[in-house]
Amino acid sequence: MKKPAQLKVVVAITGAETLAVAATLAIGIFNLFAGTEKSLALAVALNALIAAFVVWGALITKGLWQVKSWARSSSIFWQTAQLAIAYESFQGETANPTIAWALIVPSLAALTLMFTNPVAKLLKRDLEA
Repeated sequence: MKKPAQLKVVVAITGAETLAVAATLAIGIFNLFAGTEKSLALAVALNALIAAFVVWGALITKGLWQVKSWARSSSIFWQTAQLAIAYESFQGETANPTIAWALIVPSLAALTLMFTNPVAKLLKRDLEA
């Protein structure tokens, strides 16, 4: 079965997002061992949560590449959650518009491509099988 270009782009976006989260985990682990964290328990818990996000992102990426229908809904949730984080990155004490835009652009691109006909039809087929 030939994968449409839109699906390949969504897989690439999701994979890149997963790698970015993995880089965040690596930084967190480095900071944990470097002793720069103020609270050891909080740092360990946060790194565990980020590790779960890395696994989740990897599973979504793999599921999309294998054309699994569950991966579409999981990816849509992932992208929507990133849009919520981006919204919060525009305001507050630690506002950083650069981070917000870095989350918004790939999320909107992936969401838009997820709803194109070729991707929607391909991922829907798995439900009917």
